[in-house]
Amino acid sequence: MTQIYTSVGGSYKTGSSAVVALLREYRNTQTFPGEFKLLEGQTRQILIRLAQGSVDGDALGLLERELLGYARRSSDLARLRAQGLRRLQGKLPENSKFSKMLAPHLRTASFPVKRVFPDYPDAVRSLVADLRAAHRENRLSPGSASLALESFLLRLFAISPSSPQIPVLDQFLKPGNLPLAPLFPSGRFILVTRDPRDQFCDILSRKTPKPKYLRPERAATFAWDYARRYRHEDELLANAPDNVLAVAFEDLVYRYTETKSRVEAFLGLDPAMWQGPRFFLPDQARANTRLYPAHPRQEEIDLIESQVAFRLYPFDEVCP
Repeated sequence: MTQIYTSVGGSYKTGSSAVVALLREYRNTQTFPGEFKLLEGQTRQILIRLAQGSVDGDALGLLERELLGYARRSSDLARLRAQGLRRLQGKLPENSKFSKMLAPHLRTASFPVKRVFPDYPDAVRSLVADLRAAHRENRLSPGSASLALESFLLRLFAISPSSPQIPVLDQFLKPGNLPLAPLFPSGRFILVTRDPRDQFCDILSRKTPKPKYLRPERAATFAWDYARRYRHEDELLANAPDNVLAVAFEDLVYRYTETKSRVEAFLGLDPAMWQGPRFFLPDQARANTRLYPAHPRQEEIDLIESQVAFRLYPFDEVCP
């Protein structure tokens, strides 16, 4: 089946945006202004049941409401975020350092689905109508659901299966949603991992909001939660279909040429379409690695190392 789209996903602060930035450097990729977290909540649960072939008619009605509700929520959240950033920028001098830092966030703050994909509501209704017809005729299966879902995505992107453009979705398929990958055989899914010590330090940095689940136990809570999550992810990756590729953020930084070639081969990208390093600069990205040696509470890093040792990146192999 012809490849029609790709998705880059990862846990919080794993560096998935770096891979998206790399893919923006190709002339035949199409990126979007924000994350496309369509497969969450009730939608995720219903699609898992579709993948298992155990969904009923009532669930299809709920699926339609959830998908249409996602469009409304995405518009509301995009508007609120953009308004908040503009208010903050308005309080800063026009040419100040922080004002300039906010500018790219203003451009990417909003991803109102109906504005980016004008056909979204009709595409949702058409998708659910196809699934309902298959259910009535007792032919609803993982295979028929997959065809309907991919037709839905094709309609959103408004491209033909033979189009040279490859849409790149950010966070469409995250690690926990790997069981849904068989429903999207035409997609190519890149899952980004990161050394948990750096991930922990990045989450706690002043640059990012601190999730409530990190308070007050901090490292203990992080280590327990992520050890469970990472083990589950590794089990899923071990049995993942061929349209899933795991990429370590650190490999993109320290083994840039090799990792870039892996991504090109996986997506079928022609290296001649690469326009050069414009959005992802590995030398600059090194500043986002090896954060943990400077962490003020090294006992927290020791705890993470003891609990999540199987996910530690071998920095000694790439750093002098």
